[in-house]
Amino acid sequence: MKNKRIAITGGALLVAMTHLHAADVNVTADISTNTTWTAGNAYILDKSIFVKNGATLTIEPGTTILGDKGAGVDTILGNADDTYGSLII
Repeated sequence: MKNKRIAITGGALLVAMTHLHAADVNVTADISTNTTWTAGNAYILDKSIFVKNGATLTIEPGTTILGDKGAGVDTILGNADDTYGSLII
């Protein structure tokens, strides 16, 4: 598994680290239905992910949430965004 960076809401960034997980789950779309993220997986955010009105995101204690650097590529201009994936609730 490659090194990933942990991003938390508010823009704070923690140290890079590697974890062992049951599965890496790439999160590529906003949360629009009730969803549970489990502690056995690592959820990798490739852009800013929003929890939409009416949807509930349940995150089990100990769940790992990671943000990829350079996510959010501008496909029209071909420029990589210099931000990390994030979760907005």
